[in-house]
Amino acid sequence: MIVINMSEDKLHKNSLDTGNSRNRGYFMIDRNGIVISDNIKYPMLTDLSKESYINKILKYKSSGYFVGIVLSSGVKFVAQT
Repeated sequence: MIVINMSEDKLHKNSLDTGNSRNRGYFMIDRNGIVISDNIKYPMLTDLSKESYINKILKYKSSGYFVGIVLSSGVKFVAQT
């Protein structure tokens, strides 16, 4: 799951509150596709801009959210802009 424009404190609080290991998939990126939160899979400052699903998010100009699929793994994601 990808979340954008949400405070990191709130993100971590939500993942701790649920106690669900699936929440480890949360991370935040900046407008250039650089990870700006710490995550087990993607440490802070990892450049994800070359990933096709990240490019879809970066090109999305409307406010709101959408659901997509990471092509390499088939995993669904939700992006909030």
